[in-house]
Amino acid sequence: MGRYVIPEGVQLTPILFSDACPDLPTTRDIGFPHLIDMSDWNQWTGYTQFRVADSIATFLWNWDKDQFRLFFDLSRYDFKITWERPCGMDRCFTIQRIGRKVLTGFRLPKHFAKGDEWTPLVAFDIEGDGRWTDSYCYLGSSPANSKTWGRIVSWKILFNQLWDLERNRGATVKVDHGGLKLDA
Repeated sequence: MGRYVIPEGVQLTPILFSDACPDLPTTRDIGFPHLIDMSDWNQWTGYTQFRVADSIATFLWNWDKDQFRLFFDLSRYDFKITWERPCGMDRCFTIQRIGRKVLTGFRLPKHFAKGDEWTPLVAFDIEGDGRWTDSYCYLGSSPANSKTWGRIVSWKILFNQLWDLERNRGATVKVDHGGLKLDA
């Protein structure tokens, strides 16, 4: 991936968090999930500030608040969402939580990949206090790789506003609660 070049004169804006969900207060430290205030978000929002926990929380909250609650209910063992659209490079996106492990990423279309190729695929552990820690990255297992590739996953979720199925024409979302499959 090439360098992220910011045009001359453009200032990066900070990510602002939303208080819309009392369960995810803006006052919690980085590493805990937050809702991103999308009303002021733009393509120049500070890329280095993106965190997967925040983008997943923002996706779920904006798409379906019931599914948001089910995902963060850790008494439920298994939760999986598959977002798909008929065309484009990023046409399959998955969020899966098994126990306290979260796996997320984008799968390449079959004509670009051999088999089930992810670009990227990152994993996190949810600690007892709710903090997410880097666990694994398909493209290298160091925490630096997880953070870097996690930012790319986050940017794709936020920039494309994947929760907006009207904007992402033809996109569908499938939910699996441990064997119970629901289509949205």
